[in-house]
Amino acid sequence: MNTEGGGWIVFQRRVDGSDSFWNHTWEEYKLGFGEFGANSNFWLGNELLHQLTAKDSDVTLRVEMTGDRTPGAPTPNAFWFNHYYQFKRFMCLFGLGALQRYDLTYSIGAQFSTIDRINDPAPTCVTKYHMGGWWLRYCAFESLNGDYNIVDYNNSYGLFWIVDGLDYIIHPRQTRMMLRPTRKS
Repeated sequence: MNTEGGGWIVFQRRVDGSDSFWNHTWEEYKLGFGEFGANSNFWLGNELLHQLTAKDSDVTLRVEMTGDRTPGAPTPNAFWFNHYYQFKRFMCLFGLGALQRYDLTYSIGAQFSTIDRINDPAPTCVTKYHMGGWWLRYCAFESLNGDYNIVDYNNSYGLFWIVDGLDYIIHPRQTRMMLRPTRKS
């Protein structure tokens, strides 16, 4: 992929609501699911993500969203996963100025939760708010694998991203998450 110099591996893509994502099982997230294509919904698989990010070098994350209230292109930062898919560092800043940012730092240290393996101390984040398939600790400020909910945009549940420093929530229609080895300057 030639975005920002190429070398990206797309590990998540949501193009529509035809696959719910939030209610896939631990095993499905481990192995991956969906059709791997430019116009398809898919998750590459946590086992592959772990293998791709378990090396000694950092990996850079890029998150792209389109749809409801999406203001700009991302500036990536580094992250990696340890065993059981727990965050070590997972943060992405968008080029919108110091106070206008999208922040994954709340999910640092959070464990991955699915509908059948809830590691969040607040189980309703998965069962009631449909935020499964994500790194949760008393919910999160983003859930790009949450329920694709285009009916009610006033709630921070399902598929959403809360903008830190601004008073609104993005409900993307399409998302793409990708990674590549961090380039040293």
